Amino acid sequence: MDSSIRITRHPRARRLKLKVGRDASVEVVAPLSARDREIRRFLAQNSEWIEVTRQHMLERCAARPALDPFPPVLELLAIGQSVSVAYVQGAARAAMAWSNDGLQLKMPVARPALVKNMLVEALRCRAGSTLQHRLQELAGTHGLQYRRVAWRNQKTRWGSCSTRASLSLNVRLLFIPPTLADYVLIHELAHLEHPNHSAAFWGRVERMLPAWRQCERELKRADRYLPEWIF
Repeated sequence: MDSSIRITRHPRARRLKLKVGRDASVEVVAPLSARDREIRRFLAQNSEWIEVTRQHMLERCAARPALDPFPPVLELLAIGQSVSVAYVQGAARAAMAWSNDGLQLKMPVARPALVKNMLVEALRCRAGSTLQHRLQELAGTHGLQYRRVAWRNQKTRWGSCSTRASLSLNVRLLFIPPTLADYVLIHELAHLEHPNHSAAFWGRVERMLPAWRQCERELKRADRYLPEWIF
């Protein structure tokens, strides 16, 4: 098996699934029961699609302008905010501050890696004070209860729900349209009752959001809303 292809076994996976990242990396998400020979056969059957898709991603990377690690504005579609970002160098230590005027990042030296970490932390704070309120509202409307929420900057998942009723949500939800963000929140809330993707699970999702199928299709293309610096 090609060592450059990442194999991820997931307890909730019911079938083999292929993912090609924006950096042209390839991942196979597999059920825990999937055997190596089954995965190899699956890759062979999809080899042409993998190559075409990887080439497309590589071409997009080559045509993309140089990454600006210091975005002047954060377009947070999910909460209807366009936030200006001010960068202040020479501070004794790194610190961030949200205000009515936007976001200010203070740091000793404006290094790209440090800036990215600070921006992600700022998004985590904003998600915790906005999208988390929306999550509570949806949970209350539909009679669901969760224990806790963690906000992360995940590369491949919008969210997850543990068997202990703890939710993990992606700060990148802030960048996508509110209808899609709501769909992700509802999807994970439905897992509180159904920790799988059974017919009962999708029935629960549909009762909460009848238009979920359209949202599911649109979510597959939601990367286009995300800024380059966050990858």
